[in-house]
Amino acid sequence: MANKNSAYVIIDENKPSPLSHFVVNPVVILFAAILVPLFWMPPLWGEFWLPLVWLLFNGYALGSAHWKKEWMICITGAISLFLLVFGASYFILINNWHGGIPYLRIAINAVLFLTLYYAVFTQNASYALFTYLKENGESNG
Repeated sequence: MANKNSAYVIIDENKPSPLSHFVVNPVVILFAAILVPLFWMPPLWGEFWLPLVWLLFNGYALGSAHWKKEWMICITGAISLFLLVFGASYFILINNWHGGIPYLRIAINAVLFLTLYYAVFTQNASYALFTYLKENGESNG
């Protein structure tokens, strides 16, 4: 009889949830965040929050070992977007500088995509391990 404590465990190994059949490549989420707003504008400013929520759901379904880090990245990015929008809008309205609105749009996209790049490439390592285990028929869940 084998000792349970002697099993080899990979520290970064995923613990897939029952939702693992919904997992997509995180780079697809990044490309969707870039390309979808060109053709369709999601309601309720979904172009800014929907990719972050999708990425968090993907990390949970994936069982990512770095899910808490991904969560913190997305929450920090969302708070940064919120502060940027309201802080810059306040500055633009107080100083009556309406020429700054296009720069605000660029800054919002910069913060969003930096957040997405960081979170996606953090999740990408877990996704690679997930697909490797899935292709080889191994399961730890």
